Amino acid sequence: MPKLTDEAFASRRDHILWSALRCFARQGFHSTSMAQVIAESGVSAGSVYRYFPSKADLILAAGDWVLGRVLDAADEAVAIRDEASPVAVMRVVFERIHENLHPDGEDRSVVALSVWQEATRDARVAAMLQHNYGELRARVRVLVVRWRDAGHLPVSTDADGLATALFALIPGLIVQHHALGAEIDSGAAFGAIEALFAGAEAAAHAARDQAQDV
Repeated sequence: MPKLTDEAFASRRDHILWSALRCFARQGFHSTSMAQVIAESGVSAGSVYRYFPSKADLILAAGDWVLGRVLDAADEAVAIRDEASPVAVMRVVFERIHENLHPDGEDRSVVALSVWQEATRDARVAAMLQHNYGELRARVRVLVVRWRDAGHLPVSTDADGLATALFALIPGLIVQHHALGAEIDSGAAFGAIEALFAGAEAAAHAARDQAQDV
């Protein structure tokens, strides 16, 4: 058998992972068998096990893929260097998360619920989750500091505290959508976020004006 090129190897691995994600999105981790993933992928069992020696390895890779797409959205937001308002940047984050987790029209965000549950029983998944969420929270903190320095937030704003609160919106909206069966009204949600930031920016301006009058 000819040796696969690195590109072909990565493509085959991605195909198997993609097949597993479809299964996991439909049935969750523990209701999905390796046989079902093999059937979904259309490749031999030997090929699947070559890339993923165990179901635990496949679950770890699937979780890393889902959280990585969220991190990609945060990276795009951090890369915005113009005078975009906090609400405009947050809108980019949530729009990109939605696009990244619906790459073929099917919702992959539901896999996040299984990842969170799996992290309570699998140390490797927990470590992966902590790493990805630590990276995500760090990027949100970069945004908070940038907004504070630009005058959108009071100079006294606790960057770590606000980053933690804003970060919580991401899993919170996913939980509302899947666990509670709630359709998210993104317009209303961003309207509320805009009102919060408007109040914070007004407080920042008032504090600066007061400092100048002293």
